[in-house]
Amino acid sequence: MLEKIKSLFLKKSISRYENDFNLAVKRTSELGLGEYSKFENSEERLITVESVNKFCESINFYDISYKELSNQCLAIHLKIVDDFNKFFGVNGVITIGHIVRKDGLKIFHEPMEKRLINLENPVDPTKPNKVHVWITLPTLELVDFTFASTLAVVESNPNYGNAVIAMHGDDLDTDIQYVPEFVGEKYIFRAGFVSVVFDPIYAVDIPL
Repeated sequence: MLEKIKSLFLKKSISRYENDFNLAVKRTSELGLGEYSKFENSEERLITVESVNKFCESINFYDISYKELSNQCLAIHLKIVDDFNKFFGVNGVITIGHIVRKDGLKIFHEPMEKRLINLENPVDPTKPNKVHVWITLPTLELVDFTFASTLAVVESNPNYGNAVIAMHGDDLDTDIQYVPEFVGEKYIFRAGFVSVVFDPIYAVDIPL
């Protein structure tokens, strides 16, 4: 009996981001939008300030105007994900969802009902749409190359420009939380958010 009780306490709890991400994997599969592996929370960390800076330098990311990065989360992350995975030796995946601020304000949020309607009645990609995209790593770390630049424009604060948000999905030391809804690229195209893959606006020169 004691061993059974002990085992209950030893079971690893599922983190908030892990739960949301794996629900997004399940939802994506059920809608026929691709099969992806579920990720499990771990203590391992693959991302450091130094490694992110080296990657950004390798693709000349800092040469891009932050105004060009603003509101370009889909185009940038769709173009960057393969190069990012090669550089870091991981299988990170495109993640679609929204952001919640510490005060409860939801950014890029739409009800799930609307997200699903978009699959049958695609949105107009030339008009503003409420959706956000970032990259999730198998360690449940996430990297966002555009949100800070969007804030720089919205808040007229260039200090945010070209900053990269790199954190664990459950990092409580930040003012924002990322909430996954779908994974992979198919939802983005099926829902009409992107009709073509944009030409890269950076030069890729990754040392292997």
